[in-house]
Amino acid sequence: MTPPEIVLDRYIRDTFPKSYSGRLDIEQIGSLSFRTFLYGLQIETNEALGLENANASGGIVHPPFHFDYLDATVTNAHAIPHERFWFIVLTLPLIKSVTDVSKHLSRSSTVLQALHLDSGASRSDTLWSYLGHIQLMFLTAHEYTHLIHEHSAGIETSGVWTELVPQTACGSIDSQVEELDADGYAAYLVLAFLLRSPWRQRQLILLGQEKRPAVDCDELIMSCFLLSLMAFFCTLWPKNTRLPLDQLTHPPAPVRIDYLIQVAKMWCDQFGHVEKSWFTSLRLQDLFHAGASEADRANRQGWDTQIALLSSADGDRYRNLLFAKSNKMRRHE
Repeated sequence: MTPPEIVLDRYIRDTFPKSYSGRLDIEQIGSLSFRTFLYGLQIETNEALGLENANASGGIVHPPFHFDYLDATVTNAHAIPHERFWFIVLTLPLIKSVTDVSKHLSRSSTVLQALHLDSGASRSDTLWSYLGHIQLMFLTAHEYTHLIHEHSAGIETSGVWTELVPQTACGSIDSQVEELDADGYAAYLVLAFLLRSPWRQRQLILLGQEKRPAVDCDELIMSCFLLSLMAFFCTLWPKNTRLPLDQLTHPPAPVRIDYLIQVAKMWCDQFGHVEKSWFTSLRLQDLFHAGASEADRANRQGWDTQIALLSSADGDRYRNLLFAKSNKMRRHE
């Protein structure tokens, strides 16, 4: 049987000849620490995907999953339903973007204050890794959801789902609903891993927080989850929105952040850990401003323009329609 790495490389070279050079050869990465990180993430992710089965995917029968990286000059993530394997792939620039944002977050006094953490150097590296892992797990789970939920409105003619598309690409409300569905299910999977798996205690020990009361630890983890993903969505915030809201392929970043918060509340209602009263407007604003302060500062004018658009009467109608359709999809899954 042909290994998934070879199948992926051939497929990428045939399907994306201009944008991608093929599968990334990790051995060509100059930094030993970065190579180690990439190998570790790939092994952990493929081991987790190897435990997945038809029961976990809601009864969807599918070929084996494989997680890998692409050699490219563009920042992107894809879900590829190949007949031999279902691939979840991230490009090298996307990995670097996530690690750069996480590094800045971990060294920001505003972030540390929002998380109630000290500024020790060793803790900074641990926090950097933790925040980066949250974003990468979320991205992987997002692409996984496109596959197992058999989304179709946002799929390209090549049969591939693409996370980062030009603002000139035309989508629909239905494609945006699928993106929110992928965000929501990914949030459920990642929160379960962060708060209910053995990884929780290991990370708390590395962060030096294992002696705090359980409730405080859960709130710290939720803060890290929301802050890291708010920061990630801020990096996707365009300088302007060139299409009508209902013709975008993905919901605007503020809408995805709002939906993420809603899902986090629903998860806590279902499984506990963090009280609903914790999700105050002031706390969420503090987390957002801490995350946004380390995102792409060049987009600040675009943020104001988009917020104004979403706050208009047309923006209200758009959000109500989008959330209503999203809730309907979630109830029927």
